[in-house]
Amino acid sequence: MDELARQRFGKGVRSLNKLEASGLIDELLERHGGKGQAARSPRRGSTRRTAPVGRVP
Repeated sequence: MDELARQRFGKGVRSLNKLEASGLIDELLERHGGKGQAARSPRRGSTRRTAPVGRVP
């Protein structure tokens, strides 16, 4: 994983910012584990919000 980070960003995993780390995670999922429902669901800590059911603002 660290080698992939160095190839893509020129620095190790611990030096990546959030955007770079997210891109690295996406690539790892595509290469090694992107099959199934878990890969399509939002990641933990997502900022995506939905309106409560039954309420209209």
